[in-house]
Amino acid sequence: MNYISSVYGSGRMCAALTDRNMMGFIAAIHELASRERRFCCWMSDVRKVLLTPLRTKESTCQMLGELCTHLFFALCESFIHLSKLVSRHAASLSYFLQNAQSRDVTSFPLLTHSERFLETYRKYCSAVGDFQVMGGFQSLHKLSLECFGSQQAVISQLSGSDQSVSGELDLVSMFYQPLQQLHHYNRVLLKMAACYDVLTLEYQSLQQGCSHYEALSLSLVRKKKEAETTQLFWKTHSGKTTVRTAAYQ
Repeated sequence: MNYISSVYGSGRMCAALTDRNMMGFIAAIHELASRERRFCCWMSDVRKVLLTPLRTKESTCQMLGELCTHLFFALCESFIHLSKLVSRHAASLSYFLQNAQSRDVTSFPLLTHSERFLETYRKYCSAVGDFQVMGGFQSLHKLSLECFGSQQAVISQLSGSDQSVSGELDLVSMFYQPLQQLHHYNRVLLKMAACYDVLTLEYQSLQQGCSHYEALSLSLVRKKKEAETTQLFWKTHSGKTTVRTAAYQ
């Protein structure tokens, strides 16, 4: 792997391997792989503990209404697609680490499949925002109380919130948690890029990857705020007969 600190001699650039760069590169991938495995397990738990019971509950359509039920099912499908992507990514990182020193960094999954990652996260955030704008999370919270009752503490652990402090399960924050991964992808790619000379193809590829994930992360954070503002507007004007439109997308 072109893990280098570049030096110049006799009019040409020579590549010198450095243990420090190698260790930093491997450590960055291990950090990403560990976090991705934990994220994969979290998404699996959310699907098993929360989404599947709510999707199959007979009163779901009645509690959410026809439109929000449709949006909730779309959200679940987006969550499942993202979960599968993360699972495959975690497996590919383990494979990459088996012989990382001989790998071409330009074949790193976050770079070679960047469009798939970006599009999957974009669609997922859109599904969360649509459901939020239409007030779906309020109804979903009521449905979860009916469905899980005394088991709310288990759901609260998945959301990472302290229910005893807030007094209410924060489903909105829980469903937006995956967006944190984009920021982490950007941070790890920056660490990897720091191991290369700025003139190398590897550095340029990693920097380009950083810019893509950072740009999407910032864009989706803005959309999250737009969804929150729009949902608050409709909540404030809930007494009016105006029909809501999903202008979030």
